[in-house]
Amino acid sequence: MSSGQDRRGGSRRDQIAGLAFVAVGSAIAWKAQSYNVGVPSNSGPGFFPFYLGLLLAGLGVVITAVACFRHDPAEERFQFQPRTFFGVLLPVVLFGLMLMPLGFVLAAFVTVLLSSFASREVTWRGALMNSAILAVIVFLGFAVVLKIQIPVWPWFLRPG
Repeated sequence: MSSGQDRRGGSRRDQIAGLAFVAVGSAIAWKAQSYNVGVPSNSGPGFFPFYLGLLLAGLGVVITAVACFRHDPAEERFQFQPRTFFGVLLPVVLFGLMLMPLGFVLAAFVTVLLSSFASREVTWRGALMNSAILAVIVFLGFAVVLKIQIPVWPWFLRPG
């Protein structure tokens, strides 16, 4: 039996990820029901999170099912990777702290830049390019198209 294979067969890492998707998606859909969900032609504030949660849970079911029957012999045994864990978790926490003072665009830029280094394969050039492109997408998508009601720019660039 190879070291990456679970005794029950399949990819243990994908099984855990699939079950996490099911749990998070179900929790989101359950919580969204406390808001008015509505119908597609007249959606309420709970519509998007409810169906997104169901989609996430459904995706988790598919990932878990496929993982139970698929095995990658080259898969390494699951190990806790602090660089990856904190390289993804800390930028998300920082995003929440930076959002109001720095604005949505700069907070997104910094978050993507920092989380890029969760991988050892990322270069500074690639991380900066990725961050800049995503900052433009964030600006166009959320500020221009959706007209979000949170600060888009840093406090020192805001009018008034």
